[in-house]
Amino acid sequence: MIQIQKGDVLVGDEACAALTHGWDELARANSSATIFQTSSWYKAWLAIVANHECAQPLILRYPATGPIRAGVALQINSETIRPLSAPWADYHDGVGNPFDFEAVESL
Repeated sequence: MIQIQKGDVLVGDEACAALTHGWDELARANSSATIFQTSSWYKAWLAIVANHECAQPLILRYPATGPIRAGVALQINSETIRPLSAPWADYHDGVGNPFDFEAVESL
Protein backbone atom coordinates (compact mmCIF):
# COMPACT_ATOMS: atom_id res chain seq x y z
CA MET A 1 0.00 0.00 0.00
CA ILE A 2 1.18 3.50 -0.84
CA GLN A 3 1.09 6.03 1.97
CA ILE A 4 1.99 9.69 2.08
CA GLN A 5 1.96 12.05 5.04
CA LYS A 6 -1.12 14.28 5.35
CA GLY A 7 -2.03 13.73 1.70
CA ASP A 8 -4.17 11.43 -0.35
CA VAL A 9 -3.56 8.72 -2.93
CA LEU A 10 -6.17 8.47 -5.66
CA VAL A 11 -6.30 5.71 -8.28
CA GLY A 12 -8.42 5.15 -11.38
CA ASP A 13 -11.70 7.07 -11.52
CA GLU A 14 -10.90 8.92 -8.28
CA ALA A 15 -7.64 10.10 -9.82
CA CYS A 16 -9.46 11.31 -12.92
CA ALA A 17 -11.89 13.23 -10.72
CA ALA A 18 -8.94 15.06 -9.09
CA LEU A 19 -8.03 16.64 -12.44
CA THR A 20 -10.16 19.73 -11.95
CA HIS A 21 -9.96 23.50 -12.26
CA GLY A 22 -8.04 23.55 -8.96
CA TRP A 23 -5.36 21.35 -10.55
CA ASP A 24 -5.04 23.78 -13.45
CA GLU A 25 -4.80 26.78 -11.11
CA LEU A 26 -1.76 25.15 -9.48
CA ALA A 27 -0.20 24.48 -12.87
CA ARG A 28 -0.69 28.12 -13.91
CA ALA A 29 0.73 29.38 -10.62
CA ASN A 30 4.04 27.54 -11.14
CA SER A 31 6.34 29.28 -13.60
CA SER A 32 8.10 25.95 -14.30
CA ALA A 33 4.91 24.15 -15.32
CA THR A 34 3.98 23.65 -18.95
CA ILE A 35 0.83 22.70 -20.82
CA PHE A 36 1.83 19.10 -20.08
CA GLN A 37 0.94 19.53 -16.39
CA THR A 38 -2.67 20.57 -17.08
CA SER A 39 -5.75 18.48 -16.52
CA SER A 40 -6.58 18.63 -20.24
CA TRP A 41 -3.27 17.02 -21.16
CA TYR A 42 -3.65 14.31 -18.53
CA LYS A 43 -7.23 13.59 -19.61
CA ALA A 44 -6.10 13.30 -23.24
CA TRP A 45 -3.35 10.89 -22.16
CA LEU A 46 -5.88 8.82 -20.23
CA ALA A 47 -8.30 8.71 -23.16
CA ILE A 48 -5.68 7.77 -25.76
CA VAL A 49 -2.74 6.02 -24.09
CA ALA A 50 -3.82 4.49 -20.78
CA ASN A 51 -5.67 1.47 -22.14
CA HIS A 52 -2.95 0.74 -24.67
CA GLU A 53 -0.30 0.89 -21.94
CA CYS A 54 -2.43 -1.15 -19.48
CA ALA A 55 -2.00 1.70 -17.00
CA GLN A 56 -4.30 3.63 -14.76
CA PRO A 57 -3.80 7.07 -13.26
CA LEU A 58 -2.46 7.51 -9.75
CA ILE A 59 -2.66 10.98 -8.21
CA LEU A 60 -0.87 12.07 -5.05
CA ARG A 61 -2.45 15.23 -3.68
CA TYR A 62 -1.90 17.43 -0.68
CA PRO A 63 -3.79 17.97 1.50
CA ALA A 64 -6.20 15.05 1.59
CA THR A 65 -9.16 17.41 2.11
CA GLY A 66 -9.84 21.01 1.22
CA PRO A 67 -8.31 22.99 -1.61
CA ILE A 68 -5.42 21.19 -3.30
CA ARG A 69 -1.99 22.78 -2.70
CA ALA A 70 0.17 20.28 -4.59
CA GLY A 71 -0.24 17.19 -6.68
CA VAL A 72 1.70 14.65 -8.69
CA ALA A 73 0.23 12.71 -11.59
CA LEU A 74 1.57 9.19 -11.93
CA GLN A 75 0.58 5.98 -13.65
CA ILE A 76 0.50 2.49 -12.25
CA ASN A 77 0.43 -0.87 -13.94
CA SER A 78 1.04 -4.35 -12.64
CA GLU A 79 4.78 -3.75 -12.36
CA THR A 80 5.65 -0.10 -11.84
CA ILE A 81 4.68 3.38 -10.72
CA ARG A 82 6.10 6.13 -12.91
CA PRO A 83 5.30 9.67 -14.09
CA LEU A 84 1.99 9.82 -15.93
CA SER A 85 3.55 10.85 -19.22
CA ALA A 86 6.52 8.44 -19.09
CA PRO A 87 8.36 7.29 -21.09
CA TRP A 88 7.69 9.99 -23.69
CA ALA A 89 8.02 13.12 -21.61
CA ASP A 90 11.13 14.92 -20.43
CA TYR A 91 9.33 16.90 -17.73
CA HIS A 92 7.92 16.29 -14.26
CA ASP A 93 4.23 15.65 -13.67
CA GLY A 94 3.75 17.74 -10.53
CA VAL A 95 1.80 20.91 -9.89
CA GLY A 96 1.92 23.43 -7.07
CA ASN A 97 4.12 26.13 -5.66
CA PRO A 98 7.68 24.75 -5.42
CA PHE A 99 8.22 27.01 -2.40
CA ASP A 100 5.32 25.49 -0.45
CA PHE A 101 7.76 23.33 1.47
CA GLU A 102 5.12 21.68 3.65
CA ALA A 103 3.24 20.45 0.57
CA VAL A 104 6.41 19.34 -1.22
CA GLU A 105 7.64 17.42 1.81
CA SER A 106 4.25 15.80 2.38
CA LEU A 107 4.18 14.41 -1.15
